[in-house]
Amino acid sequence: MKRKVLALSPLLLFVCMFASQLPAQTFQIDDVPLGAPSVQYNDPEFEPFGHRMVFMDSLNTAWVATLNPQTGFLQSATGFDLLMDSLLTDLQLSTNGPEWGASAQGVALFYTKTDSKGVMQLWRARLGAASPELAQITTGDSSSFAVYPYFEPQRPAVKFYFGMDSANARIDSWGDESLAPVVYPFRVKPPASGQAYWISGTEDFVIATTGASPTGNVLQISRYSTATQTLKILTNDTGTKTAVCAFYAPEFNGELLYAATVSQRYINIYRDLNEPFLTLIAQLEIPQGETNRFVSSMQPLIGNQGFGGVSYFSAIANQTNDPYNPGDGAIWMLGLGLDTANRFARRVDDGQTTGEIAQRYEPETYIGDAEVFVYYNKGLTNGANELRRARTGITTAMSAAAAATKPTATFRLSQNYPNPFNPNTAVGYQLSVASQVQLKVFDVLGREVATLVDAKQAAGNYAVNFNAKNLTSGIYFYRLQAGSSDGRSGSFIETKKMILVK
Repeated sequence: MKRKVLALSPLLLFVCMFASQLPAQTFQIDDVPLGAPSVQYNDPEFEPFGHRMVFMDSLNTAWVATLNPQTGFLQSATGFDLLMDSLLTDLQLSTNGPEWGASAQGVALFYTKTDSKGVMQLWRARLGAASPELAQITTGDSSSFAVYPYFEPQRPAVKFYFGMDSANARIDSWGDESLAPVVYPFRVKPPASGQAYWISGTEDFVIATTGASPTGNVLQISRYSTATQTLKILTNDTGTKTAVCAFYAPEFNGELLYAATVSQRYINIYRDLNEPFLTLIAQLEIPQGETNRFVSSMQPLIGNQGFGGVSYFSAIANQTNDPYNPGDGAIWMLGLGLDTANRFARRVDDGQTTGEIAQRYEPETYIGDAEVFVYYNKGLTNGANELRRARTGITTAMSAAAAATKPTATFRLSQNYPNPFNPNTAVGYQLSVASQVQLKVFDVLGREVATLVDAKQAAGNYAVNFNAKNLTSGIYFYRLQAGSSDGRSGSFIETKKMILVK
């Protein structure tokens, strides 16, 4: 949607600017190695709405590292900030490392350890105390692996999807940590990817299962309800679908859409138009002329939200479609948007400028204070891998505007608490002098959704409650604008980000 720039407020101007990625500016590749060269950062995963990363080292010990939200770098030299647990199951057996989950009880990591009988069991490490609180979730003689929990801070307990071996056959299952070790198998043909994707705000997940198409049976997008224990196949078009997911699209006012990698060439986007099956509305692909065009490892932005009216996806573009010999790998960010003729497509790894051929894999996004970063592993010639952080140029906040108008330490805006929240959160701020104050909340499109304060206030510390019961889940920004009544202290504007999760 086109807007007249001259009619925009400073906040809306910046929202519009980061939506269009400032065409006048040239994006420069900034892709650097992280951590210590002697450390293996295997299967890094990033905390939704937080600033932490979990990874496994070469001894199968799991660590939690803290990230700098401005630069995306590790806060420490090695990332060994918090020891989570040791002697985890090797990744070749468990198929994935620790994954983030959350409930009203707090943030936790879910992972696999092998017991004394050689059986893989699911474990949970709840964070928050000085050391993680560890608990075994599954028991019995059947191995459990490939666990994918959901991240819903307002729900009483975490539900999780995982695979279970029974009589040398895989049974896809799900469980509830409050009912562990009880598990619920759902008997459908196993998905090729072996991965489920939880739908934020629901108790359902999407998964690839076999369904009919005009050319025969292929993997289709399906949705499984843990409440009713029923499976519904959502698509019926051609093309094998893998890496299926669901996300809330700012292009359609936060409507739930579905995506899948199709035949390793496209990212198909589907919308529910109240037909028997989902409707294909867009196909994203690597631009014509690129050598690497086979798509894999597609994921929406962490948190399932877009920015500036655009839904973004990270993906690998490989030289071949052979999973055992993919050849050169390139890390891409692709955007949906409503402008079909100018969709966002950007390669962000250093191979774009150096021409170096390398295996690059496992891209994961992290939303910093001002920008989206992508992290991935790069295979080295000695057989080890290297953790790298790449800038994307996708802006997530209006920090530049705030910095330009921020006076010397006269005022202060605090981060809201709790964050994420549902539906109430508190916003605190400090005034060193009497001021005319405006405190407002905006959505990701820059639309004002609430005015919390619009009054003259004396110097002091303030806290205001914000109730978002009438808003949908997503990312919001709150902005404090203040200035002394005598005009001596200048004008202060600062914006921060908050997350509403229902």
